[in-house]
Amino acid sequence: MQDLLQKDAIVHFEQAVLDHQARLTESDRRLVALVLEDPATAAFESAEELAQRAGVHAATVVRFAKKLGFDGFPALRASLAAELRESLSPASRVLHRLHQSDPDDLLTNVVAEEVKRLQVLATRLTQEQLDEAARLVVEARQVRIFAHGHATALAELLERRLRRGGVDARLLTGSPRDLAEQLVGLASDELVIAFALRAVPPSLAAVLGHAASVGAASIVVTDTLGPLLAPQPDLVLAAPRGDQQDFLSLVVPLVICEALVLTIAQNDRGRTIDSLERLGQLMDRLAGHPPDRPTPTTTKGES
Repeated sequence: MQDLLQKDAIVHFEQAVLDHQARLTESDRRLVALVLEDPATAAFESAEELAQRAGVHAATVVRFAKKLGFDGFPALRASLAAELRESLSPASRVLHRLHQSDPDDLLTNVVAEEVKRLQVLATRLTQEQLDEAARLVVEARQVRIFAHGHATALAELLERRLRRGGVDARLLTGSPRDLAEQLVGLASDELVIAFALRAVPPSLAAVLGHAASVGAASIVVTDTLGPLLAPQPDLVLAAPRGDQQDFLSLVVPLVICEALVLTIAQNDRGRTIDSLERLGQLMDRLAGHPPDRPTPTTTKGES
């Protein structure tokens, strides 16, 4: 099954090798053999790891990627990963997870896998990156949030979190016509936050391009697609969600969003806390509770 799933990626890689084979050295050909033997591993290991397996220097791997027409090894790896993703159906990913799990204890397996992925997140994303993302949000007059597919759930949650914290946040949704109408007024003092998980959304390039054309900043939350984004956003918040052959949850990007919201609250000079306090007071008034008094609670003996 794995060989069938990897077929498309191998064909694309072989075409690049054929197009540039006259320039390839003996070391390059060892790298070609390793990638063809196991493209899924090559798509998610570092240049140093691939170099060690091939018995060459890491610099050789970087030069090899450039000979094949890529900007560097991360771009080659991201391209190969994207091709693998496109060759995997939703059913095959679920079946892969089920085959790897104990049928009598799926919960334990799911928890263990997510813990491993979150541990990787802690090594891939830095607090400095979150601080920069928070700065862009705090300085923006308005934040537009774009997502496609399953990632729309994350966009809706982030939009609500930001709005509760006093940020003028709005979703970018609908058809290309709807998106155009929502984006036509985008200005240089605004920010676009986009999600790109597993595959680059069809309209993302146009959204990022328009943001750049008007001088608006942009952030993309992604898994392994960073090098494939064109044009490149001002900031990429990226962490892998696991083996691309596997069932991939939204836990990792969700934690990125929650960490971003808390970082904003830490850095916005009290705006989030003030807004949440006003929100609580407004909720009490709308619920009919007297102002400046705690919400009534039921005590023992009351019905």
